[in-house]
This record gives sequence, C-alpha cells and structure tokens, in this order.
Amino acid sequence: MPTLSPARTICLGFLLVIAIGTSLLLLPWSTASGEWTPWLVALFTSTSAVCVTGLAVVDTGSYYSFFGQLVILLLIQVGGLGYMSATTFLLLLVGRRISLRNRLALQEALGSLGDKAVPRLVARVAILTLGFELVGALVIAPTMVRQEGLLPGLWSAIFHSVSAFNNAGFGLRSDNLIPWQNNFWVLGGLGFLILAGGLGYQVWIELYEKILLRLVRQIFGKQPAPPAPLSLHTRVVLLTSAILVVVGSVGFFLIERTNALTLGRLSLDAQVAGAIFHSISARTAGFNAVPFDGLLEAGLFWIILLMLIGASPASTGGGLKTTTFAILVSNMLAVIQGREDVLLFDRRLGVGAVRKASAVLLGSIAAIAVALVGLTLSDPEPGFVQVLFEAVSAFCTVGLSTGITPKLSVVGQLILVFSMYLGRVGVLLLAEALLSQKPTFPYRQPEEQILIG
Repeated sequence: MPTLSPARTICLGFLLVIAIGTSLLLLPWSTASGEWTPWLVALFTSTSAVCVTGLAVVDTGSYYSFFGQLVILLLIQVGGLGYMSATTFLLLLVGRRISLRNRLALQEALGSLGDKAVPRLVARVAILTLGFELVGALVIAPTMVRQEGLLPGLWSAIFHSVSAFNNAGFGLRSDNLIPWQNNFWVLGGLGFLILAGGLGYQVWIELYEKILLRLVRQIFGKQPAPPAPLSLHTRVVLLTSAILVVVGSVGFFLIERTNALTLGRLSLDAQVAGAIFHSISARTAGFNAVPFDGLLEAGLFWIILLMLIGASPASTGGGLKTTTFAILVSNMLAVIQGREDVLLFDRRLGVGAVRKASAVLLGSIAAIAVALVGLTLSDPEPGFVQVLFEAVSAFCTVGLSTGITPKLSVVGQLILVFSMYLGRVGVLLLAEALLSQKPTFPYRQPEEQILIG
C-alpha cells in the first residue's frame, strides 16, 4: 500500500472529518424538529464547521438540537486545531505512537513548530486552546446567564467561546451578536479570543517561552535564562496584526459612522467598540454585531480587503495570512526603492519565501475568481458586490454574510462548500496533494528579460 504524502494526509483528513460530521448532522437527533436533515444542509454545515468558516444555510440555534449543536462544536474544535493536531492529540491520549508520516504531516501543518518534541508540542497546543476557551467562556457567561437562564446561558457562553477562539463565527442566535452590540464584556471577550486564535500557536508558545516563563522565574527568585529576541515570524505577525486592527477599525468607523443601519444609531463609544470588533472579526472570525446586509458598498469592500488578508500561519484562521501580506508589501517597497533584497526587520528574506507569497496570492485570487464566475452564473439575482463578498468570505473561511447564502441555489451552495474546503487546506497544499510526485529539473533554461508594469 503506497504511503500518503503529508499534503495528501492533511487534505484527505479534512475530507474524512467533514464526511463524519455530515453523517452525524443528517440524523434526526441533530435537529430540533426530530426530522432527518437534508443532505445539502448537513454537508454545508459540516464543511463550514470543520473549515471554521461560519457560513450557514439554516439558523444554528433554532434548527439544531443540543446534540446537533454539540456535533457542530466538536467539528469546530477539530477544524480549529487542524486535522493533524487533533489526530495527534487523540493518539497520544490513547497511548499510541506517532508514526513518521504523522510527524511529517504535523510539521507541514504547523510549520517550524513541527520540529519540536511532538508530545510536548501537542500538549501545549491543547492547553493553550482549552485555556483561552475557558477564560473566554467565564468572561461572557454572566451576561448570557442573566439573559438566557443558567444552563442555556452556560451552553451559549461555551459555544460562543469555542467558536470565537477557533475563528469559526458560528452563533446560536439568528441575529448573531447584534443583541450584545452595546455590551463591552461580550464584544471585548470574544474580540480577544478571535485575536488570540488568529495570531497562531507558534506566536503564543514563543511568547510563553521567551517572556512569560522568564518573568515567572524572576518572580519566584530563580535565575532566569538570558533574554532571547523574538523570532522574525513572531515580530512580523504581532506588528502586522496590530497595524491591521488599527487601520481596519479607523476605516470601518469612518465609512459606517453615519449609516443609520449599522453604526450610525449607536453612541460614540459603542461605535468605536463596534469598529474595533469588526476590524478583528473580519479577518476570519465571522461574528457581526451590526446587520451586514445594511453595510454601504464601501463598507463591504473594506471588509472584503480585511477578509482577504486574514489571520496568521499555524492559527485557527484563514485568508492569505498576515505574513504573506507583509512579504508582498516588503517586496513592493524593495522594487520601488531599487533594492534587490526583500527586508523585514533588517532581515533578508529568501527568494523562496517571496515566490511562495506571490504564488499564494495568485492562487487565492484565481480560486476566488472561479468561484465568483460560478456564483454569478448559478445565481444571477444577487448584486455583484454581495456575491463577491460571499465568495471571499467562504474562501478566506470568514463566515460573514450579507444574508444571501441560504437563498443560493444547490449549485451555488456547493461552490461555497468547495471554496471553504479549498481555503482551509490551502491552494498550494491541495495542488501538492494532487500531484503524483514533485518534478525535478536537473538543468536551468536560458535567462531573458521581459517588460513588467
């Protein structure tokens, strides 16, 4: 039996989890009415949950029973951790050894983190995930218990906390977070969870090892290790994320502050909080505290740009990724300044990183364009901007919607299903999985110049 490559292991693993989730959501126990779920509804919901997107064709809170909501929550957790991280964690729990193939696949999924000792790495990822989700649930639980009662409120807090940290955007209310648009505890708690999940495990593990652990040793009188600088990856992620939050907030505030359908009817402090929250949420979380079908076209385009950039590598979010965006901007600046080297924090980037960033950008735009053409052909009724918004939201695994997803045709919804899957596993990873083997080139062709721009 041929051995699967790491890329194929990850791609097929996500398909397997989606299939299991679809099968469970088909059951009559999963619906509040006790009826069998239509196959497309089950498939769409399972894909959206596993790919931590949040797009939905039915109202999660009223359509699904507690069992169905629990299935969705578990699918979100597996999808957020990543198939390989979740599988490795389960294997370690039952005392199984991790095969070399699984180690390679884990390294493919987590980047340089995969070089660390697997048990310690997976344990830290699991502790980080459960720790953030528990703290988030405790922060928002009082508000939800007060409004919904003890057990429903606790379940709502747990569900929204897991959904937020995993950047899934699934909610239990048909109007998402709009009822809490003036509640700073809910928006602040969920916003922090979204941001934490979107930074990536590598950033948090490095911050723990190089800052928090050193601080704890100092507090307890132990001799701390010599200070170590943060890696280039962590510095780029933190700076780029901070800039995107600020710029995204200012842009959303200026565009929507006079729109009576969104921010215009809120107080100034609520407008600022709403702008910051949606700047964070738009980069792959999918929660909304204002009705997105009321956004101005300029507001929709602004959110599309934020969705396209997305979260960071080895995180629970999607999109091009913050590091890809930073590399592309740095490459542009290098061309403008006439420099041969692409620099970030006075460090020269390899040609491979720049080429990969360009390939990710081109592949993502091509995937969105194909989905957009398909959606305009299958569903010509919605406006172009709405269809574009939905296509970008699906591919970048964001989950924000102008409300047209449930109204799309079968073909339109299947296009979004494939877009969500492609966005979660990645264009390049899927292309690598489809190739039987990587071609080798023992020679180089002659070089020649070509006009650009």
